[in-house]
Amino acid sequence: MLASNISPEIDYTVSSLSMYSDVRNSLLSELNTNTFTQNTRLKLNWTFWEGFILTGDLTHTVSNGQSAGYNQNFVMLNLGIGKKFLPNDAAEIRLSVFDVLKQNVSNSRTSNELYIEDSNVQVLQRYALLTFSYTLRSFTGGFAKETEREREHGPGEGRPMGR
Repeated sequence: MLASNISPEIDYTVSSLSMYSDVRNSLLSELNTNTFTQNTRLKLNWTFWEGFILTGDLTHTVSNGQSAGYNQNFVMLNLGIGKKFLPNDAAEIRLSVFDVLKQNVSNSRTSNELYIEDSNVQVLQRYALLTFSYTLRSFTGGFAKETEREREHGPGEGRPMGR
């Protein structure tokens, strides 16, 4: 994995994950299989003009060794645009589109001593999502000052009696 915050406005992550599986069946050698899956991902967040944010998430998936028709080779692209507002950028509204290229698929493999089953699971493809986020920050006021006073004088000290 390679990640960077090259500036306060841009950060990215590049990652890759490879998985190899070598299954040997001592009862039925015709069920021996080798599978390989490679996932490569690029994530980007860019804050630009007046608190606008552009996000992108690109994932390439390749898998081999499955039954005919179940090997995968697809690209998944998710994009979003948002705007931070309110004092200290406490609020954000964002519109995200998932699976922009409409290529999301989900294949799975189940194996045991008697059989191997490859199946295709129906997944949600392209959709949009509108989100609103509000960030709560540290509260300041009487309680924080009381804690500071107690830190300096100890609990109950430095205050008039009766309080």
